[in-house]
Amino acid sequence: MGDMSYRPNNGQHIRRAIAAENLGRVVVSQGAGALATASTSKLGGSVQFYSLAPSDTAGVSVGQSVGSGRARRSLARLDSGLSDDGAKAYLSATRHLAVGCASPRVPLAQRQAVGRRRE
Repeated sequence: MGDMSYRPNNGQHIRRAIAAENLGRVVVSQGAGALATASTSKLGGSVQFYSLAPSDTAGVSVGQSVGSGRARRSLARLDSGLSDDGAKAYLSATRHLAVGCASPRVPLAQRQAVGRRRE
């Protein structure tokens, strides 16, 4: 997933892969040669991110955060609930709007949609 720095150069940051509201747990393995990470040259530990499982009950959740400088972040999540065949899924969408520091008149926008199915 990258090296977790502000601007990673070897993959994408976890923020681009999953919304914070859908993050279920994080597992950190420390020490040289962590077995959780497939590699032929890395000797560090590993950080694993797991998303929340889809809910057994159908429902919708929405939320919005508002900050300074007209910044706001919206999230909507739709859970299908448990179907007759035992499958369940969710669809999540986020939208982040902020004003850039270098050009305060130009808004910065980021959108993300994520889905997960589990049987």
